[in-house]
Amino acid sequence: MDVTLLASVGSISLLAAMSPGPDFAMIVKNTLAGSFHSGIKTALGILTALCIHLTYITLGLEFLINDYPMVFKGVQILGALYLLYLGTSMLIKKPSSTVELSEYQSPFLSGFLCNLLNPKVMVFLLALFTEIIGRNSSRIEAALAASVLFLVSLAWFCILAFSLSRPMIKQRLLAHQRKVNVVMGAVLFLFALKMFI
Repeated sequence: MDVTLLASVGSISLLAAMSPGPDFAMIVKNTLAGSFHSGIKTALGILTALCIHLTYITLGLEFLINDYPMVFKGVQILGALYLLYLGTSMLIKKPSSTVELSEYQSPFLSGFLCNLLNPKVMVFLLALFTEIIGRNSSRIEAALAASVLFLVSLAWFCILAFSLSRPMIKQRLLAHQRKVNVVMGAVLFLFALKMFI
């Protein structure tokens, strides 16, 4: 596979990971509510779901989405409901002096569901693998591109969780906890509405 193409996949993957979407909001929320480890567990959940998406796409199972739109629609509705729940809970949450993850809330599971039920991830990966990599690429080339996407996303999420867990940054963000909750909640809420529309 062309090195230039891999660089393109890496650049596009980085921009997608850095964009303020549900995954970004989930890592911010869980890192601030817990710790660096909570952020990493969230990232691992997101990346596990990403592996599932990458697997069915690189194996050529995207026809399930293309030929069975009801499957895609079902995932879209589930994803929208989940993001709506998360966004609403953040918008109505009252600030407190300490922020802790709820006992029932697993950072890994929240990251996993957030990515797995996000149809925009499916659409993004389908576009990337069909338009940029091409339908004529071999399985090895597709797997190599998927590995680049995975590693770039992993690196970015680790940097994000590490940065947000630094005491100075975390204290400043927690001092403006209500604003952070409103912004992150609004991001998730708007994504959910966009999915419904």
